[in-house]
Amino acid sequence: MKTNNKIFTFIAFAVFFFSFAGCSHMRGVQEFTVPKISEQKDGPKVQITEVIDNRIFELKPSSPSTPSLQGGQIDDKKMTSRAIARKQNYFVLGGDIFISEERTVEQVIKETIKGALVEKGYTVVEKSGSDVATMTVAIQKFWFWLTAGFLKPKLDFQLELMLSSSILKEKPPVSLESSVQSYHFGVTPRVKANALSQGLAKLRANVVAALKDPN
Repeated sequence: MKTNNKIFTFIAFAVFFFSFAGCSHMRGVQEFTVPKISEQKDGPKVQITEVIDNRIFELKPSSPSTPSLQGGQIDDKKMTSRAIARKQNYFVLGGDIFISEERTVEQVIKETIKGALVEKGYTVVEKSGSDVATMTVAIQKFWFWLTAGFLKPKLDFQLELMLSSSILKEKPPVSLESSVQSYHFGVTPRVKANALSQGLAKLRANVVAALKDPN
């Protein structure tokens, strides 16, 4: 029985090691999809005036759940604006994982918020006006990581936003969260892409629920 336990422990270690590790010292790009935006109808107008990335990056975090960069470039907005994870060699953090070069986390969140507004019945515009409501968005969390588990590593993806607008049901600012937790024998790029897309879909649904019904 002890032998079997040792075998299971070894397998669990190996699965975790290779799930996030591959070329662990190198940077990588993770592709994923954002929920599609429906065709806009003639609803009340809203302008998303600002989306700010307020995530706090640390040089040597004690947990992989804390945003960081391999080279310590945590003050470089060009780097942090695209960073969403770190590769992991068991407990050792490795190369950075980014979204594609033509996108930033702010753009992904703006697209997600726009989709929620349109789904609720609002019309999203780019210009301000006397008949246009405004919305600001602050990104507090947008990060995913692995945690070692028995046989299957656990993948976590967490999102948190602060929204401010007169079209919210509650008094602003309003905090909205979304998270995905899943267990896998091997955490492939496809598994990570699914987790990111699921987290964004949940966030969009939460935003829709937080909005007032259009007049």
